[in-house]
Amino acid sequence: MSGSFQTIPDVSTLVQTSGNQNISGIKTFTNTTTSSSITNGAVVIGGGLGIGGAINAGIGSSTHTLNGILNLPTSNVTHFIYGSINCAVTSSTCAIAGTLNLSGITTHIIAGNVNFNNNAVTQIIAGNLSVGKILTTAGRKKARRSVAANAATTATDEVLFVDASGGSRTITLLAAATAGDGAIITIYRSDTNVLASVTVTPVVNGGSIGIQSSKTYMSDATNWHNIQ
Repeated sequence: MSGSFQTIPDVSTLVQTSGNQNISGIKTFTNTTTSSSITNGAVVIGGGLGIGGAINAGIGSSTHTLNGILNLPTSNVTHFIYGSINCAVTSSTCAIAGTLNLSGITTHIIAGNVNFNNNAVTQIIAGNLSVGKILTTAGRKKARRSVAANAATTATDEVLFVDASGGSRTITLLAAATAGDGAIITIYRSDTNVLASVTVTPVVNGGSIGIQSSKTYMSDATNWHNIQ
């Protein structure tokens, strides 16, 4: 044979397999191997993966399995998850520190328990309607407090038991403007001392409560009114 031959270069020098590699263009991996764990699939990454932009993982009924912790910590950023979120492992905790929006016309079914740890302030909002504070695990209960002296109501009081067996009592309601329009409180007198009185102030009407009876007051954000 005649002619010149070119030396075949060492393939190991053409593909860099260690150190940092910068890929400036689009790279398409045509291998279609399905991943069933963190150790197999078309692309296997042993360490962490940092991605500065959006991730579009599958379409339609694709299942996305995250074997570790998924943190969506960036404030003022909306994270859209169009498929299902399954917190299937009973020993795991699915914690949502911010706002969870279950929007659209899809029916969202929660088969297990939903725990709101701070039931004193947590509310369920359905559209523009506040359903109210979270009920206790024991059932439908109201916040009840007992007093045996002059007292002032607070924003968390719903039913106040007043004992006037030791003398007359005055109950001062939280300012109507502070309580807000529609706020309701029930004052119940639990004693049988006919020589004592229980006075509720400031109210437009019905400020005196007889022995072993109750009155319910509603705020219009300006005044308290006896409604029952």
